[in-house]
Amino acid sequence: MVSVLPDDRAMRIELGATYDASWNAEAGQAIYRSYLPSFRSYKYALGTKDGVADTIALLARTYANRQPAPKSNDSPLVFIVGLFAAVVFTLSRWLGDRTNKLRKCPSCMHRRALRIRQKTTRNASSYTEILGRKTLHCRLRPF
Repeated sequence: MVSVLPDDRAMRIELGATYDASWNAEAGQAIYRSYLPSFRSYKYALGTKDGVADTIALLARTYANRQPAPKSNDSPLVFIVGLFAAVVFTLSRWLGDRTNKLRKCPSCMHRRALRIRQKTTRNASSYTEILGRKTLHCRLRPF
């Protein structure tokens, strides 16, 4: 299914459930190669005609002949960079939690006893901001 929304400047090729995720790259190439050049010059009918013909040739016929999806040119570098970013994000969250625990409790002055809890008292809406409250709690002083 091809969806074109010219007023929103958006389009999408929706593949069926039987298509593997590896076909998404080929659908994206069909969009950039066939649809968008005509759409940029406001020739929607020509772009749709050329794009559908290209989509049928590249996706539908190839899939109907039971040929595998073409190999993508993505290098393993993309995966490695994504994995590195996930590890850095996780470590920064973990270290942030650890540094809060090293702060001194304002009432008893002991380290590693402070717990900070954040609670949302009112969720944001289209008219108001989010309201919340931070609570400091010392593990050594239960009251």
